[in-house]
Amino acid sequence: MKTAARPRTTGTTPLRSAAFRRFVLANLISATGTAMAPLALAYAVIGEGGGAGSLGLVLATNTVPTVAFLLAGGVLADRMSRSRILVAGNVVAAAAQGALAVVVLSGVASTLSIAACGFLSGVAMAFTVPAGQGVVNQLVAAEHLQQANALVRLPSNAVRVLGPVVGGLVVALCGPGWALAWDALTFLIAALLLHGLRLEKPVTVHSALSDLRAGWAGFRSRTWLWTYTVAGMIVVAAWLAGFQMLGPLLAAELYSGAGSWGLVQGAFRSACWRARSSACGGSRTGCSSSP
Repeated sequence: MKTAARPRTTGTTPLRSAAFRRFVLANLISATGTAMAPLALAYAVIGEGGGAGSLGLVLATNTVPTVAFLLAGGVLADRMSRSRILVAGNVVAAAAQGALAVVVLSGVASTLSIAACGFLSGVAMAFTVPAGQGVVNQLVAAEHLQQANALVRLPSNAVRVLGPVVGGLVVALCGPGWALAWDALTFLIAALLLHGLRLEKPVTVHSALSDLRAGWAGFRSRTWLWTYTVAGMIVVAAWLAGFQMLGPLLAAELYSGAGSWGLVQGAFRSACWRARSSACGGSRTGCSSSP
């Protein structure tokens, strides 16, 4: 598979490109809602009387479809315009989070309704993540790629640290429904911004089945890769159970609830960011996002 040629950006910074600025802004705005959403989702479940079982079900219905459809999302991102995928995915996520905000604000939310909205959001994420990862390559020239990735990641990482703190305050003062409504609005704004990108469709030379077979063969042949993947699945599952499920419940029972849990999340993400910065030799441009 080969992709369309990268544009030759002028000047010394990718920010001179209007398309790149549009993508960065959409990514940053969406990140503000995404950083608040897990906390708001947890306290929406707790607010309707749910415990560990209900919260675990909601987390599972949000996470499992993302994992299940991620491969399909990657295949689609190699065969369709990534900007169209991103717009569609953000619209679906906006609809799901908007519906969730409505049922929470109206006081009729249940574990089933929250889980259903979470399922749709998880499916949308499975298609937008692979598409989003290939956008920068199409927007900037090769010599500006490292700088462009830094410009995308650094503001988003900062938002991921501050977002839970702000989200905790919003949930504590106004309720989880308003934080979820903001998340829905950010998805909608991002969709409108991304609609103007008009990225070319990648040019494929093999069928989807052929690419899947080649990819699977390459994955199985690298022991370090599949063992790392399996270990990562176990670690992430344990982390979700402890941090995302038990954490909000304990904060609601033993501390001041959403406000306290927002501060804990912000501190944790800040520590992760600093640790990854140190691991990258003091340069944050090569570090991945906070959890």
